Amino acid sequence: MYAVELCFALDEGSIAPSVEAAAESARHNGRHPGARIEHLRVKRLGTQMYMVAFVAAARADDARELARTIGLGVSAQLRHMRFVSLHIWAEDQLSMEETEW
Repeated sequence: MYAVELCFALDEGSIAPSVEAAAESARHNGRHPGARIEHLRVKRLGTQMYMVAFVAAARADDARELARTIGLGVSAQLRHMRFVSLHIWAEDQLSMEETEW
């Protein structure tokens, strides 16, 4: 299991897509033979939107490739969002503390 954080910049002055539309786009673009999204959260903070996905994959490379596919696909589908960065954590790097979004 891997946690993947994707960051998107929202075009200034444009109408940003809803969190629901961004999540649907991520699920639609999140198809990969070696990895799958188990859980997805999307949050908008000012001019940025973040997606955190828990990804089931055998290898970190598969999780990273899935994240890139999602990021590029969401940017292409939702034109007011530009894919900026991604971070990936392996299961042993995750803390199990409760954090409220």
